[in-house]
Amino acid sequence: MNTIRQHDPFVSASWAMEQAADRAIHLNARYAPSTFKLSQTNRVTPAIGPDRDDRLFQDFDTPSYELGGDISRPLAGGTIKFVGLANRRERENSESTLVRIAGMTVGGFEQLTDSRYDEVLGRLSWSRVNLLGLSFELGGEVAYNRLDNATELYLLGAGGARNRIDLPIDQAVVDELRTETYVNAGRQLSRAIRLDASLAFETSKLAVGGDADEKRSLKFLKPSVTLDWKPRGGWHAQLVARRKVAQLNFYDFIDNAELGADRVNGGNADLQPQRAWELRGTLEHPLLGKGLAKLEAGYDRIAKLQDRILTPEGLDAPGNIGTGTRRFVSLTLDAPLDSIGLKYFHLRSTGTLQNTRVRDPLSGKVRNWSDFWPDWQWEVELRRDAGKFAFGTTVSDRDSFTFFRTDETDRNINSKPFVTAFAEYRPDPKTTVRLDLDNVTQSAGQRERLFFTPNRSAPLPDVREFRDRNSHVGVALSLRRGF
Repeated sequence: MNTIRQHDPFVSASWAMEQAADRAIHLNARYAPSTFKLSQTNRVTPAIGPDRDDRLFQDFDTPSYELGGDISRPLAGGTIKFVGLANRRERENSESTLVRIAGMTVGGFEQLTDSRYDEVLGRLSWSRVNLLGLSFELGGEVAYNRLDNATELYLLGAGGARNRIDLPIDQAVVDELRTETYVNAGRQLSRAIRLDASLAFETSKLAVGGDADEKRSLKFLKPSVTLDWKPRGGWHAQLVARRKVAQLNFYDFIDNAELGADRVNGGNADLQPQRAWELRGTLEHPLLGKGLAKLEAGYDRIAKLQDRILTPEGLDAPGNIGTGTRRFVSLTLDAPLDSIGLKYFHLRSTGTLQNTRVRDPLSGKVRNWSDFWPDWQWEVELRRDAGKFAFGTTVSDRDSFTFFRTDETDRNINSKPFVTAFAEYRPDPKTTVRLDLDNVTQSAGQRERLFFTPNRSAPLPDVREFRDRNSHVGVALSLRRGF
């Protein structure tokens, strides 16, 4: 049983002075003091040993701050623009699990995390609608990111004993100085055909200090070409070829425990960003008058794919495992239904089929990518807006997906389609009363974990764990008032 208290208030402010498209100033600020508290009771029936009534407690304090703005001015027949952004995200988290037999605590774990992530970014660009017959943009960006993290993991004993577990990388500072210089150009080749191209050069200087000592410099060229075709009859086709480089999650460098899953995640100071060549093809056509039908297909080839590896200390950690591929096709239908007799109704549906493949470094077998990459997923939303009233429902489902850890596979399953519904009343333009129903079908979240010894190079698992987490209908009534 879960008792949850989650508060996500925020306050934001913005200011703008817009004299023209090339004469404008914008400023914005946001503060969000988010908190999350969980008290969970678990009834555990092990294969061997007495039944337990374990406890899980989480107390997360994660405030965030953001300040940004931009200024644009005319220059040399075009527009010069500067964009600045600074944000800070803090974590002060406390988490503990208690193993309890007959109402007595006999063991457990506690984890304390204190971290601060800062980002400062500046981008300067100059653009001109017509430069020698081309739409043109030249720019550069500088970003500095820093994570300062301290994690403490403790083993709890009977009677309140507390012993520190020293993780390999639990006290660390990660910082990165990243730059990007780019040029974009486009030209209308004919009434129906347009060609756009861009070239970016990215550099990264990254350092990890504290429990690890790692420094490296990386450089990437990122070209992109887009061909647009708009024949008559409302058709629109587009082909895109581009190279992309992922941004690293600095928390992947740090060791931490998942107490609710009874496992430790290693950090990897040698982690590198994955690099992808992407091909995209899109075909669009109007649907039922003002609607749109969109078909998209794509192929990705990714070098240094980020997945899970075994560290020298024997921990499961994020790491680069080689080259992976992804193929997908997606269909979106989005249209009002007035033309077929359903006045004020609007339907939006999406469906995706995809195939991800990579060779597993432990088993040697070809498998799907780890994490949220289901082979199929779909969603249908139907709503009606008429005057002061609106109501609607959304139905969605997906295939299972798997985390391939070094010593286990963790498969996540939906027991049935997930359904939400809402009804809304707007007595005046500034006031909205809304009723939301969440998980109308009471879909359960299920997990199947297979454990291997010593790791997944073993042909068969030696332990299977199945979790069925019931979730009931959630009801929320809200009142929103603008000023």
